[in-house]
Amino acid sequence: MHRNSQKRYYFKNAIYFITTVTHGRYPYFNDDLFCEMFVEEVEECRIFKGFHLYGYAINPDHVHLLIQPGCGNNYSEVMRSLKTNFSRNANRVMDAEDFADAPSKAKLRDFKKAGARDIAFDGAPMIIKAYQRINKYRTRYKKMHPCGHRHPPFKWQSSFHDHIIRDQNDLNRHVDYIWRQWIRHSVKDAAWCFLDDVIIGGGGCVEAD
Repeated sequence: MHRNSQKRYYFKNAIYFITTVTHGRYPYFNDDLFCEMFVEEVEECRIFKGFHLYGYAINPDHVHLLIQPGCGNNYSEVMRSLKTNFSRNANRVMDAEDFADAPSKAKLRDFKKAGARDIAFDGAPMIIKAYQRINKYRTRYKKMHPCGHRHPPFKWQSSFHDHIIRDQNDLNRHVDYIWRQWIRHSVKDAAWCFLDDVIIGGGGCVEAD
């Protein structure tokens, strides 16, 4: 197997702690704009792929997620969608890829076909809203960096690390780990850490053996 490959194990109702890293550990997420974009992308992916989001921590060059897949989508499919869509949209914001102000009819058809597998895909209105969101971030990025690109084209490392949560103690350790990330990485505050109230209260459902 390739050295970056990792055997994936899929268990019904299991919770997974996932870490994904930027290419070359470039610190894109020192920029709050990309953090905001990532949070929105996670929420959109959560709706489309039907997983439960228990927590995340966005660090300068990597992200931790605590998720419970559902609706027939395993965590590999979730991560493939999340990483692909975020990197594409981040590059659109930085003008690293050509991007129109609005989707063409052909593009709408392509998106509709691709989105038919997702549980919450509702066609053109959602696509147009996504275009509007990207253009909003493009405008902000240009104002922040009027002399040109500050960052190289966005790219993730090819794989990601996953850990199956074994029991309540294991869950508690990873919840604490997420919450301490901003201190561990000397981030200014915990603005880009999130934990679901259910998890904080110890009511998480853990069924992996």
